[in-house]
Amino acid sequence: MRKVLSLSFLVFISLTFSVFAQQNRELVQEESKTEQKVEQKFALVIGNSAYESSPLKNPVNDARAISQTLSALGFQVILKENINQVEMKLAVREFGGKIKNGGVGLFYFAGHGVQVKGQNYLVPIGATITKEEEVEYEGLDVGFVMAQMDAAKNRMNIVILDACRNNPFARSYRSESNGLASISAPSGTLIAYATAPGSVASDGDGANGLYTQELLFNLKTVGLNIEEVFKRVRISVRQKTQNKQTPWESSSLTGDFYFVNSGEVKPKTANQQIQIPTVDSTAIELAYWNSIKDSNDLDDYDAYLKKYPNGQFVEIARKRTYSAFSNSDEFVKEFMGQRANKFYPLKIQGRNSNGESQFRAFYVPYKQSATFDYGAFINQTEKEFEINDKREKAKGALLIFLQQFVDAKGIVRYQAIWVKD
Repeated sequence: MRKVLSLSFLVFISLTFSVFAQQNRELVQEESKTEQKVEQKFALVIGNSAYESSPLKNPVNDARAISQTLSALGFQVILKENINQVEMKLAVREFGGKIKNGGVGLFYFAGHGVQVKGQNYLVPIGATITKEEEVEYEGLDVGFVMAQMDAAKNRMNIVILDACRNNPFARSYRSESNGLASISAPSGTLIAYATAPGSVASDGDGANGLYTQELLFNLKTVGLNIEEVFKRVRISVRQKTQNKQTPWESSSLTGDFYFVNSGEVKPKTANQQIQIPTVDSTAIELAYWNSIKDSNDLDDYDAYLKKYPNGQFVEIARKRTYSAFSNSDEFVKEFMGQRANKFYPLKIQGRNSNGESQFRAFYVPYKQSATFDYGAFINQTEKEFEINDKREKAKGALLIFLQQFVDAKGIVRYQAIWVKD
């Protein structure tokens, strides 16, 4: 009887420990899933379009679309548009500080990119490159980005370079290297290129470049691991370019990553995509413009042109910055044309160019209710100037510009503008 009881007791204990072990395994698995869901994800997204010598249409649009999608997928995103070298380096350093907290880091760049002697450089806005030797001093070395990632020691890093467009400085190069060079991905890193190393990708005809367009589609597809995402992008881009453009990756990933985990969203159909809420970028731009349209500050219009190089109000904004330098006759014609459009010169600059007097102005709108008159007189003698000055001041006008010069006959001449507002 005791043996039977002892055997029964042992069976009971065994079953109890078995159930406990099963529950413990399930608890550990659940904790693992929870940890995976809350893993920190950081992204730095840069789009440079407004290059002086070779502007691009799509990079800023691409950067905004990528930023919006990554934000919806749980990334903390730093978005930068049309920035110079100093601003790019600061942004990369800020990003490097973020990923030191662990998790996944993603760097995306759209714009011009060039290679020199096997090194890849991203081209900032305002870069002045006349020789191949200047690239490393004017551009941003991709190695600088990789160094920040390496120092962070986080779990995984992703680098996406939609920067293989035509080299805008090719004529100043001694070598004939096209596109970007292949980089060996450090451990735990995937580097994705819009096209194969040494090849060139098109900027595209739509709102986004072809590579980014296909990337956006696949990023939102449920249940694809990171390698499958870029594989599908490559297949689609090759098909749509008749094999002229082949996206490329260099990977040394040792872990798994899903932009949209199938455990988070239950797919109803194959290739289901999550819905990313759209933002009306036109409305945002309009609100921005309305906030500055009556400003008398040059910096406001310069900031608009930098933020929206292809915006709805670009032509108006350009007219609100300094006009181009022109000789006195052309300047007065410009001045009169601006007056007809109800603008007046808030600031005027003059210079001497090869013995010729040239002028430019910063025009601002004046209120419809305000009275506005002007007097613009060129090539006046001293006596003519004194008469005109006396008459204009009697009207309550203000002398806003005066230049004195000696003409070819040695006669002192005056050029002046008065404004009454």
